Amino acid sequence: MNSFETASLKSLRLLDVNSNIDVFANQWVEENGLADLQDYLSMLDRLNVPYRIVGSDAALAQYEFKVSVHVSETGLAAYPRKEAMEAASAECEYIVLLEDSPPDKPDPNWLGSRLDAFRGIIQKLRSPAW
Repeated sequence: MNSFETASLKSLRLLDVNSNIDVFANQWVEENGLADLQDYLSMLDRLNVPYRIVGSDAALAQYEFKVSVHVSETGLAAYPRKEAMEAASAECEYIVLLEDSPPDKPDPNWLGSRLDAFRGIIQKLRSPAW
């Protein structure tokens, strides 16, 4: 297991995910491997972990999150919220903020909840011919 995979699994443990998600993540890493940020984000999407990506210069105190994952050329480093503010450095390119553990059950109205996120721009996308 490379350092990238180890750090990604550590970030889930810091998030305190349930055992089913932990087992699935370990199987995912074993079968698919994680080589870069795209692989890590794909795993988070598959696990339905809510996250956001911010620049390294962002003021982390303004965001609600439980775990921060600092992405640099050398790999990932995961920190709980308490240590994240001190760990922010100029070396990291991006910071992935894990906001919460994944829900136990997926949202039955997932399309509606995603549309709510984009409600402000849907009106602007609508053509006058409609």
